[in-house]
Amino acid sequence: ITRRGAATDLLPAVEAVRRGAAYVAGELLAALPVARAPRLTEREAETLRWVAQGLTHGQAGQRMGLSESTVDTYVKRIRAKLLAGNKAELTRRAIELGYVTDPT
Repeated sequence: ITRRGAATDLLPAVEAVRRGAAYVAGELLAALPVARAPRLTEREAETLRWVAQGLTHGQAGQRMGLSESTVDTYVKRIRAKLLAGNKAELTRRAIELGYVTDPT
């Protein structure tokens, strides 16, 4: 929120920060570069869905007809693209980007 921001921006900003999210005032959005969601290949997206649903790399590989080491490679690439350090972050990013709607 800027000094010139509307008072109506305050409550949504406080709520967003309380949830651990970021808030950018509307008048600043135009100045920000548009961030594009990282593009995953079809196999990477499929791998991400299985992993986000709780499958091990071996289980995901069996369902996809791939070896566990191939799934490991996909997961490493996905983590790099989505800037996710662990499975929890990977699952959160998968939900945020719409690859999975409910990981359970």
